[in-house]
Amino acid sequence: MCRISLTIISLLASCYLFAQEANFKKIDLSFHAGVDYPIGTSNTVGVDPDFRLPFAHKWSGTFDGAYFFTKNYGVGLKYHFFSAKDEGVGLLRPNTIYGYTMKEATHFIGPALYGRWMLGHTKWEIPVNISLGYVRNTLSDLQEVYRVVDQLEPDGLSLGGSSNTAVYGHNDMKSNTIGVMFSAGIRYRILPFLGIGVYGNGMFASADKQHSTNFLTGQPVTIDNPRKMNRIGFSAGLDICF
Repeated sequence: MCRISLTIISLLASCYLFAQEANFKKIDLSFHAGVDYPIGTSNTVGVDPDFRLPFAHKWSGTFDGAYFFTKNYGVGLKYHFFSAKDEGVGLLRPNTIYGYTMKEATHFIGPALYGRWMLGHTKWEIPVNISLGYVRNTLSDLQEVYRVVDQLEPDGLSLGGSSNTAVYGHNDMKSNTIGVMFSAGIRYRILPFLGIGVYGNGMFASADKQHSTNFLTGQPVTIDNPRKMNRIGFSAGLDICF
């Protein structure tokens, strides 16, 4: 009798654990915002062959939509957006001052693999994902200014004597390529269906060419001017599960 009772208890416990395992949240939606920082040195040449259009670090946003087919693993879609407005001035050569203004926007979208693990019996969870996707980068409102001077003031950037100024404006330059994104973080379940978290991510992509239009004819042109899009970022946001 005792053996039968133990068997029944064991079966009930197994059924309970199976039910708990099968009752995991299958849909996981995440919305994050933060800042992206460039990695490495720009290789995009300006009008002057000695000038490289720099990188900027500005705002980013991420959406992840995943379907979990087990408690810990799922598949889904990742979208990442980066937007920056940048300007600067510097000394290009002993007698040449340069200045620039530009806007940059990057879109990443692609399928992703997702994982998540609870930290013991706490409300803390570790989410990770990796994605391979399409990347589109756009440089817009781009203007370069070069001043060749006879004499520089002691601060190195003020003009002295006579100078010759050239201003170059550009149409939008767009790059299309394939990139990879990684993300990992930690989040806390406020409610069974709602969590808050912080994340770190990395995007790695590089385009060999840029596409623009001829300023005079309006015809499309391809420019052999590469653009790196390697960045790391940090963000925070909400996670919804059901």
